[in-house]
Amino acid sequence: ISLPLPLQEHPTARCSRGPFKGAPEGVLNLFNMTKNEIIAKVNEVLAEEFEKDVEELTPEANIKQTLELDSLSLVDMVALIDNEFGVKIANSELASIPTFQALYDYLDSHING
Repeated sequence: ISLPLPLQEHPTARCSRGPFKGAPEGVLNLFNMTKNEIIAKVNEVLAEEFEKDVEELTPEANIKQTLELDSLSLVDMVALIDNEFGVKIANSELASIPTFQALYDYLDSHING
């Protein structure tokens, strides 16, 4: 199992309750993220990585245009999402995720089922 980097950096943080008792603290957080928490985290992470203001990342905005992504930086974004959320986005699925709203929905469906 590959854990997102924040979990690997803090292997001693452990959950003290629920079905994940004893698991790394972030595991519980990943499985209990609300959609609003996902949106906030996505915006925070992408704005920081691509040096944008969070206000520019609106649901209807095009990801590639807003973040000024070329093919290489698009790969970086996919890797960043994988590291932060533990969700891999296949190349074949990228075309179906043109906007931030589509990305939020994709992550929510993969995190919360």
